[in-house]
Amino acid sequence: MSLITASNKHAFKEWLREYRKMFGPDPIIKDYMGLVSKFLTSSQTGVTSDANKPVNIVAWDTFDETIDLTGNLIEGEYYYFPAVANDQIRVKNGSSTVILDFDNDGKIRNKNLGDFVDIGDVRLTLRGIGGTLGQAGPTTVYDFGNGVTAEITAPTAATGVNEGASIDFSINTTGFAGSGAQYFHVKWVGSSGVNFNSGGDFTSSAPTYWYWYSAGTLTKTLTLRNDYSTNEGTETFKMQLVDPSDNSIVFLESPTVTINDTSTGTFAISVSVNETVTRNITVQEVSGSNYYFVDGVQSPTLTFEKGKTYIFDQSDATNLNHPLRFKDGGGNSYIVGVTTSGIQPGNSGANTTIEISPGITTSALRYYCTVHGNGMGNTISVGAATSVTETNPIHFNINTTGVPHNTSLYYRLEGTGDTSADFGSGVNRNGYVPISTNNAGIGTGVVILTPIQDLEADDGETLYLELYSSSSGSAPVLATSSTVTVNDVPFTVSITPDVTTVHEIASAGETNSVTFTLSTTGIADGTVLNCYLEAVGSGSLFKTRDVYDESGNTSHQFGGDTSSISFRNYSVTINNNTGTLKLNIVRDGKTEGNEQFRVLVKQSSSGTVHAQSPTITIVDSSFVGSNKTGKTFGPIRVNRDNNVAANASDWYTICNLDQIPNNSKVALFLDNSGSMTTSTVQASYDLLVSKLNARGITFITVENQSEDWISDFDTTL
Repeated sequence: MSLITASNKHAFKEWLREYRKMFGPDPIIKDYMGLVSKFLTSSQTGVTSDANKPVNIVAWDTFDETIDLTGNLIEGEYYYFPAVANDQIRVKNGSSTVILDFDNDGKIRNKNLGDFVDIGDVRLTLRGIGGTLGQAGPTTVYDFGNGVTAEITAPTAATGVNEGASIDFSINTTGFAGSGAQYFHVKWVGSSGVNFNSGGDFTSSAPTYWYWYSAGTLTKTLTLRNDYSTNEGTETFKMQLVDPSDNSIVFLESPTVTINDTSTGTFAISVSVNETVTRNITVQEVSGSNYYFVDGVQSPTLTFEKGKTYIFDQSDATNLNHPLRFKDGGGNSYIVGVTTSGIQPGNSGANTTIEISPGITTSALRYYCTVHGNGMGNTISVGAATSVTETNPIHFNINTTGVPHNTSLYYRLEGTGDTSADFGSGVNRNGYVPISTNNAGIGTGVVILTPIQDLEADDGETLYLELYSSSSGSAPVLATSSTVTVNDVPFTVSITPDVTTVHEIASAGETNSVTFTLSTTGIADGTVLNCYLEAVGSGSLFKTRDVYDESGNTSHQFGGDTSSISFRNYSVTINNNTGTLKLNIVRDGKTEGNEQFRVLVKQSSSGTVHAQSPTITIVDSSFVGSNKTGKTFGPIRVNRDNNVAANASDWYTICNLDQIPNNSKVALFLDNSGSMTTSTVQASYDLLVSKLNARGITFITVENQSEDWISDFDTTL
């Protein structure tokens, strides 16, 4: 028969099987990898590199024939099954028989490189395709070829590992040339359908990274985290050696390790809020009977939230002879955390206060009149906090059992609509909390977070806390708190200017500055409000540097000369419910007409506008030369003559300088800020100088790169 080629290799496989008995009585034909590799369409890295590597060719006559390989499956050796499309045989090893079903390429159906089939006590791992090339051996050994082998051991895997214990994985290699000469990668995988995750289940660094190996033995010790979760059940995982260029190709894997779920912990999170709530009480007669009206509502059922303090204000005159107190669910007087002002109801300052501690066990109370009984009031339910007003701390109280003392548990704050900015800069919404456990095994911890007054219209944001055994995002949730709604602190802002018309240059009775007064309610001292300037009017020429604050700052603004111009903020600090912003008007020396702007109070460029000033008009007072009538001329295009006399512009005539007296004084500014320099208009300049000198007119010339046309001339010539 001719040499094996792509076109005849299938026929060659059938020839081997038909004439297998020519090679001996056994079902195995002894040959080498050099021959078998010609049948293969793909193989794992290094498998076919040694053409002299022995291979056992398993041949058979008929479909579904039984081949007895008992005693012939030698660990570490290669076995080639010259299967054709949709072939099938039975392989016997000792008392075990396995059906091998082959697909169109002669590969064991539904198996890929690195997958395996167990035949009795021998595992056959798929190393090549085009027919099926397998390697027999224990699950922990892989032959890379050329004398290079690797083995994984895990001595304690067979018995399982409890959470909190450690397990050693060792990789033993032979035949490696040395450090960096050869390598392979390691990864860790959980078995299908279990909750194993590499980050949350180990106390060491996440073991799903790649590992770099060279010759010798390396041992990796993994300590399993006691995640305290009793919801996950038994988990399993294993270590794999994979192809460095394709981690989906598995060379070998460790024995499967069973993680026994030994967690016994319990976890709960209660919520309390440190906040004071005032209820305004009046008394009204309805159908011949007196009733308490709470914030205008007749004898409502009330809800007390843990951690809050409630003040019942009885200053209104209708409360005279109606002292308000509390009873428990059994009808007994309730005095825990209850204080009174000592002022008779109906007089200024009269009130009854009750503090609902976070650890309160009473779930039901009643408010009533000590003179007229229960009928004036109603019941009170007591439970966890469900709402908080900005600036008040939220206490997430953690209670555990089965957690060792000083164990760190991790938390994440979740919610809808809220952001880190709601808690101020530098506040981490994710973190850890140490658990203090007493001798009875009861553990406690607390996470305290305080939403700031963010001065945004975001009333009704919600948040809750989740508890974890580790910082890994895949760790199981141990407990989840109830949801807390965050309500805005009520506040008001108004802004009033002292004038609505200002001038670039103030004459008698005029001003070139405007002071804005911010008046507030409900905003704490030291709060910084942001004031944004906005151009007013279509085509407004209000520009980036038309104003400056008391520090001389004009750099807060950005944008161009358009009506859509947007400005960065000036900051105003509020104290005693007021703050001021003084803006001075820049003398820009440009005649552009009157300009208009206003000030918007908001905390960010896209935030809610809390207040808006009236429109401020800037009267253009700019002028040129000695013409102080408010009128000017220009611009007039002149030439860049590049020192060519024929191209010079006659600045003397353009500016009507023939109309000024002899021996006058003239000022000249030359812009040298970019492509424009004195040399580009030298011929025009020389022409002007000659005409001024002829009439005894003195002049000052300023050349600079700052485009400041004013400062150098704001002096007596």
